[in-house]
Amino acid sequence: MKDNQDSSLPPAPVISPGPPASQGPPDPAAPPDQEVPEALRVPVERKGPIFIAGLLALSVASMLTFLPLLSIIIPTQLTDMDPDSKVTWLGIIAGVGVLTGLVTSPIVGALSDRTTSRFGRRRPWLIGGAVLTSIGYVLMMNAGSQMLLFLSYLFTGVSLSLITAVTAAILPDQVPPEQRGTVSGMVGIAMPLAIIIGSVMCGNVLKTTISRYVFVAVTVFAVVVLFALLFKDKPLPKGVVPKFKFVDIFKAFVFNPRKAPDFGWVWLARAVMFFGYSLVGNYLLYYLQDVIHYERLFPGHTAAEGVATLQIYNTVLMVIATVVGGILSDKLRRRRLFVVIASVIMAVSLAVIGLVPVWIALVVANTAFGFGMGAYMAVDTALVTQCLPKQEDRGKDMGILNIANNVPQALAPMVAVPVINLTHSYGFLYCAGGVMILASIIFIGKIKGVR
Repeated sequence: MKDNQDSSLPPAPVISPGPPASQGPPDPAAPPDQEVPEALRVPVERKGPIFIAGLLALSVASMLTFLPLLSIIIPTQLTDMDPDSKVTWLGIIAGVGVLTGLVTSPIVGALSDRTTSRFGRRRPWLIGGAVLTSIGYVLMMNAGSQMLLFLSYLFTGVSLSLITAVTAAILPDQVPPEQRGTVSGMVGIAMPLAIIIGSVMCGNVLKTTISRYVFVAVTVFAVVVLFALLFKDKPLPKGVVPKFKFVDIFKAFVFNPRKAPDFGWVWLARAVMFFGYSLVGNYLLYYLQDVIHYERLFPGHTAAEGVATLQIYNTVLMVIATVVGGILSDKLRRRRLFVVIASVIMAVSLAVIGLVPVWIALVVANTAFGFGMGAYMAVDTALVTQCLPKQEDRGKDMGILNIANNVPQALAPMVAVPVINLTHSYGFLYCAGGVMILASIIFIGKIKGVR
């Protein structure tokens, strides 16, 4: 199979025990492409609008599994249970709950890499994840205390990892390298769409905890199962990839940065960026309540409505940046430049929020942050897929990348909670988040195999 990637982009990796093609010459002992199962080949067929729309819908559902939970539903539940302990419990639930994704995503990715079902490698995990996640929402909906809500979220976190881990592997599975910027840009609007849908439905339309959980559960289940049944998932013949053994549980969390240095740098950059974002990511509702005093500023309106309003403004720019950034990065054959510019925009936006705690400044800075985040996620995702160490481990390696998302989300609340409790200052927290995002640029500069 001939790789039709543009010669100015790094060639896609081939299955080889040696360095990936983006970082060195292919291993002469590697098997010819015609001997590699179709499920493991570098894809060459460009994807049309139907596939992209389906992957976008799946990605929206994947985002809906947690975005409205942590921004509106759980914070509201905790406020109703005990307003005095809401910050502490939100930090515990968001922090420790995210650890479940850290543990399960690489394992699920590695298991799906080795799944030899006649229905394909990814499909069984998507359907299983949809079923278990729905059960998790029912448990959370009926939680009568902070501890029960915490335990229910742990179960749900494991379940939704089945969906998110497999969804991440579909892009390198199905899309040729030269189209990944465009497709990841199109699919990148999943986050803003999920924010709009979650914010409008859970912040403005639906007013009860039960109705919010039912909406999320039904939407996620329907979209994930429908995509799983309709998309083409090439089965992996038995014996091609070694069976998953107990020791592979530990190997699922490991890669060799010497053999794949670019993957190591892009992992570090993503981890530092997400740590900066996660310092403040779950506290917008409380920022509106305790700093902006939204309900006094706009009598008759709740802070949850304020979150929804801000996220809608934020999302308009995020959609534009996501689509345009992905397409331009393909056309200009540049990834790192776009990621650096997006990081600067996000860092400055958080600093403005921290230093100028007034409503108008928050609207402008939050909207600008959405623009930066949209460009970042679209182009950085394409950048990551060109740094994957091995084609046969796409699911596992995308799961390892997910650790770079999850570890910061777990650690950041543990830092944020004592800072807020000791300083009573959200402004300091927002400025610190901006500094961390700016620091992530250092690691982007060390990537050599991708422009």
